[in-house]
Amino acid sequence: LKPRYEACGQGHVFEFWDELSDEDKSVLLSQAAQVPIEQVGSVFESSMKDFEAANDDTQEHDVAPLEDQFICSTHSPQERDEWRSEGLRLVSANKVGVVVLAGGQGTRLGSPLPKGMLNLGLPSNKEIFKLMAERILKVQQLAEAEHGSKGKIQWYVMTSEATHDVIVDFFKKGEFLGLQADDVHFFKQGFLPALTNDGKIILQSKGSMSIAPDGNGGIYRALKVHGILDRMLESGIQYIQAFNVDNILIKVADPVFFGFCSKRNADCAAKTIAKSGPDEKVGVFGTKDGKKGVIEYSEIGEGRANARTEAGQLVFNHANIAIYTYSVKFLKDLVDNHLDSLPYHIAKKDIPSVGGTKVPGVKLEAFIFDVFQFAEKFYLMNVVRTEEFSGIKNPAGSGKADTPDTARRDIYNLHRKWIEAAGGRVVNEGQVEVSPLLSYEGEGLAALCQSKTFTTPVYLATEAEGGAPATSAQEQEDEVGICGPSTVL
Repeated sequence: LKPRYEACGQGHVFEFWDELSDEDKSVLLSQAAQVPIEQVGSVFESSMKDFEAANDDTQEHDVAPLEDQFICSTHSPQERDEWRSEGLRLVSANKVGVVVLAGGQGTRLGSPLPKGMLNLGLPSNKEIFKLMAERILKVQQLAEAEHGSKGKIQWYVMTSEATHDVIVDFFKKGEFLGLQADDVHFFKQGFLPALTNDGKIILQSKGSMSIAPDGNGGIYRALKVHGILDRMLESGIQYIQAFNVDNILIKVADPVFFGFCSKRNADCAAKTIAKSGPDEKVGVFGTKDGKKGVIEYSEIGEGRANARTEAGQLVFNHANIAIYTYSVKFLKDLVDNHLDSLPYHIAKKDIPSVGGTKVPGVKLEAFIFDVFQFAEKFYLMNVVRTEEFSGIKNPAGSGKADTPDTARRDIYNLHRKWIEAAGGRVVNEGQVEVSPLLSYEGEGLAALCQSKTFTTPVYLATEAEGGAPATSAQEQEDEVGICGPSTVL
């Protein structure tokens, strides 16, 4: 390793080698072996050029919204039913998987736990990972009901150096949250060393580099390096859905989305919601210098952000909510032919270094949406924000958007609508939750809810979970399937 680093001008990484304990030597060697050192220099140079160009006020970029041919803005109930049936067929035939990007920790939310392990204080006491697992189980049940075979959805959990061991332990102790152990797969996101402003690796201590995850776009390299993509191909998986761990409303393994992609023979597709307004700080789908992708809020500019069509809609209106589906065939072509050409993006930071001081430097991140430029058949599917997106980014009580408070509110509001659509009535504001094992998106609730009244807090669950039988749902004076509250973030 040392000669390789020296040949790349990074020999200082081993400057303190003779002073290290055997344990510290092992840590440094492990880090050094995982860094693609021969690529660090060229990646840094190209990323710095892109960074300088992006921040050059004199340089204009050709930024435009996506053409209508790539966008599914509306669809008929019949089309949706066809997509759903096709998606459930794929599930029943073992042709789909899901990948959750779960490398983030809950530090900003006031918790040392990985985000997926957080208990948001719902009536069910279920953690985010548990809710996702049960949505997978429910989709498998729906597939069996429609096509006669339950099928198995493979779940791939992308962790990070910081979260891997604790997440794996959580799943093992929870007996894989009701899923079969063989159907849950863990793999680590890669990392890159932090660099000085002239491209030298920064040592955090004498025996370790200052490292950081390589961004959500690191998913593609990780799928290749860990052999996950090859195993997908060997097992016959055709489509995978990928999403962030911190969206409480995520429709995990959405059969409609899978069917939409299958019917259109899509390379990849993304769900999108309408922006709440021109000032919402969210990336939007569009083209930049002719390449399909996501244009960051800071890149649009005030004029474009406020531009409207003749119908009064925002021109740049298709917000990125980080829900994607890919054909595995497309991903294989991507990692074989385009992986090394994906850009990295610069984030300027003060980096911890030897001696406890901080030095000016940069972190490199790959963005997950930078691969869309390579897709011949890329589509957007418009969805409803209140049904599919509620992020968790900020701490409770902060008064900001996307907190545990707003996530609970959004799931309560959605599930209240499900009960009302099924002919029920909910009295009072407050907690309203429907177990994923009882209903995936509001279906199948009529027998339990028709002409019934419920008083909050309400938790509707299957009989196996302690819920009321569908044939004997109670009136409002009874507490139907109630669970007590848990520790709230």
